[in-house]
Amino acid sequence: MTGYTSAPTIELTWALILGSARNLVAENTSLRGGGWQQTVGDDMAGRTLGVLGLGNVGGAVARIGAAFGMKVIAWSQNLTTERAAEVGATLVSKDELFQEGGCCLHPSGAQRQDARPRRRGGTSAHEADGAPHKHVARTDRD
Repeated sequence: MTGYTSAPTIELTWALILGSARNLVAENTSLRGGGWQQTVGDDMAGRTLGVLGLGNVGGAVARIGAAFGMKVIAWSQNLTTERAAEVGATLVSKDELFQEGGCCLHPSGAQRQDARPRRRGGTSAHEADGAPHKHVARTDRD
């Protein structure tokens, strides 16, 4: 037993997604500088969440996205339609995931490095298009 739990990674993932959607860094900076709230950010309901891999972390993140009323899509090399449905997601092709995902979750790791479509220069083909991408990882605790 490694002592690993998925909960902190799942919670941090949603903190990053929600913080990005609600512009928390900019809003915090404005308030601390004596200004007012500038925006309310984006709603989660109705947005598309793309999840690359539906293991422990990806599956839980997908369930939470579905609870927010998001359209959850997923792809993984061995993902089945049944497994995707278990967590409230729809299985799509890898290309569809990156084209449709308004916010994409990428569990980090060597096995995922070649999964993202790339442009010349090594940047993601979709980062330049404005879709936020969150890379999350976990480590085993000693």
